[in-house]
Amino acid sequence: MSKLQRRARKSRDRVQGESDAFSQAMTFACGPVMFGLLGRWLDSVAGTSPWLLLAGIALGIFGSSATLYYRYQARMMQLDAPKPWNQPTFANLASASQRDIAEAPLDVDAYINTAEASA
Repeated sequence: MSKLQRRARKSRDRVQGESDAFSQAMTFACGPVMFGLLGRWLDSVAGTSPWLLLAGIALGIFGSSATLYYRYQARMMQLDAPKPWNQPTFANLASASQRDIAEAPLDVDAYINTAEASA
């Protein structure tokens, strides 16, 4: 990889990180505000001030937190997928059921080439 390609990749990763951070910040800020405003409006209609406002804010915080948590989990699974500890090996397949073996994507030639190269 050339120096220019490395610099472009680093810049792209930085911009992607800033975009993700902004998206997460807006998710965490907008949820409670929107549900709080909805609660305030419902309070004015029902005359239950400030209970629906507080319930709306609590619901917004809970929803935003859950959204951020599940996004984080999905991103970590995506980043960990190509890691060696997530790849099937013959040792793992020996203890697996027949259905698991049939569904497992295993490139036997690549495994043999890797084993020969390390020997």
